[in-house]
Amino acid sequence: TYAIYLSRLPYAEQLHWLQYNVKPKDGVSKRAFRTDFEGNFPESRSELEELKAALLNLESIKVSGLEGHLWAPKGGSWENASKGLHLVHTENPNQWHDFVIALANTVNEGFQKKILAKIASSFGNNDNTLGSLGLIKFILNANDRNDLIEEAHAELNELQQKRSQGKAHGAWKTPNGSLITDSKDRLTRATKAIMKLCKFFETLKLILPPASLGPGK
Repeated sequence: TYAIYLSRLPYAEQLHWLQYNVKPKDGVSKRAFRTDFEGNFPESRSELEELKAALLNLESIKVSGLEGHLWAPKGGSWENASKGLHLVHTENPNQWHDFVIALANTVNEGFQKKILAKIASSFGNNDNTLGSLGLIKFILNANDRNDLIEEAHAELNELQQKRSQGKAHGAWKTPNGSLITDSKDRLTRATKAIMKLCKFFETLKLILPPASLGPGK
């Protein structure tokens, strides 16, 4: 945080936070200097902005013959869906844990099962037990897109498993190496997975049963 914000705290609270002060590990980022000090618009989007753009693009995709969205932000807005989603800036396992949960909630909780089920049904699915990610895998498999199962579905599914195996369930494990680096890489991979799904669904052609074409067609 900036010193100006700390100066607005009551003096007693300033002294409290003083004991946690540490020397900076790096300088001010180019983006922060440009936006916060120079008052200019950023020259590029942040990692979280890239994710937001990819998800909102997925929300805008319309599958021919169907009404509804493939994805919609949980809570009705990006602000609600991404609540609690912040980049990890320390090696604190709890911060990394909260990031993984927030990322999974932001991305996976937005998939619309009803629409995905209709798409999967057009390709012959009759398994009513599949969740959103299971339906996506079925649709990809039905279209011979094993590449996307490995590159997109597997990434989102692994993220969901991490969330489900959190410390609240007694099976939480942090990855080896830097948690900061892992969180950035995980965010990048999730964004790329969504972008690949966007391209797939933009060109998806449903296999509709003959009865849907009407009499005599």
